[in-house]
Amino acid sequence: MTTPVATDLSALPTLSSTLSELNERQLNEFAAGAETLIAQTSDVASLQELRVQLTGKKSALTQWSKQMGSLDGDAKKTYGGWLHRVRSRIQVALSAQQEQLEAKALNDKLASERIDITCLLYTSPSPR
Repeated sequence: MTTPVATDLSALPTLSSTLSELNERQLNEFAAGAETLIAQTSDVASLQELRVQLTGKKSALTQWSKQMGSLDGDAKKTYGGWLHRVRSRIQVALSAQQEQLEAKALNDKLASERIDITCLLYTSPSPR
């Protein structure tokens, strides 16, 4: 079952597409919103789609990272650190949710394949 909310990035705060117009608080709000979306994801396929939307080649995070080259040295340090922390938070949340979903899938599979062996009848071997 797919959770539509999990792949709807409109729940994230709307931020400027220009890196130099952002501040640390805005980036932290973005990371917190992403973590919330990740936690709401209920299946691996939706999580993978969300991973691409948050960290893929066309994601806001990647677009901001591409703008690092146009910044001066001090700004690169500052924004680079902020972006690294945001990316790390998102990747940790994605990994944790992936592990949780895979464990749940395995537990569900094991529960559905459970066999009651208490009712098996054992017969003695036939005489030769």
